[in-house]
Amino acid sequence: QVRQAELIIATEVTNAALTVQNSLEAVQASAVARELSEQRLAAAQSKFEVGMATNFEVVQAQRDLADARSTELRNILNYRKAQVDFERSQLAGTSRAVTAIR
Repeated sequence: QVRQAELIIATEVTNAALTVQNSLEAVQASAVARELSEQRLAAAQSKFEVGMATNFEVVQAQRDLADARSTELRNILNYRKAQVDFERSQLAGTSRAVTAIR
């Protein structure tokens, strides 16, 4: 029974750690996407200033940047939630391990 509890706890903690890692990778990817959107907007604005782009293209680039920022923020929140869940799984696992030993 103790061994089974150990395996369950280890699995939960491992899964939570993997979620943290995956969430961190999503944050990093969305940061790159946001940076690219910022560059695209700057390029669209520069082209617009010299008459090589339309106002529509600038607005579209602004919208894309807003979407990229929103995605990045959502991924940051998911990452922080994953960190909390990981800590919670460790604490819950420790508590259950003590209970199982008794």
